Amino acid sequence: MYFINGVFHVLHIVIILSSLFLYLIDDLIAVHLMLQATILTSWLIIGPMIKKPGVCLLTELQKKLGLGGSSGFTDSYMVFLSKKLGYKGNDAKKIELITFSVFSVCTALSLFRYLY
Repeated sequence: MYFINGVFHVLHIVIILSSLFLYLIDDLIAVHLMLQATILTSWLIIGPMIKKPGVCLLTELQKKLGLGGSSGFTDSYMVFLSKKLGYKGNDAKKIELITFSVFSVCTALSLFRYLY
């Protein structure tokens, strides 16, 4: 299970970094937009269908496999990661707002680069 948990962490980091920076590579802008659409679908369509709006399906799967608790996260992966990186606050809503704001800016930049 330790290996599987590590794979989930690597997938999370790859998705986060790709969401942040993939639009900077001209040949991968369309891939970035597909990634952003997938993330948004998870947050706004699939999440409400399972009565958890804003949910990351990868995080939920990790929790369902019993890996979330042993990793130290019970809320979102971004809250967990922020705390691991040294954030001392307890404001999960603030972290989620920042996450969605950065996501929105990256998506807007990607759309702009794709269209122009």
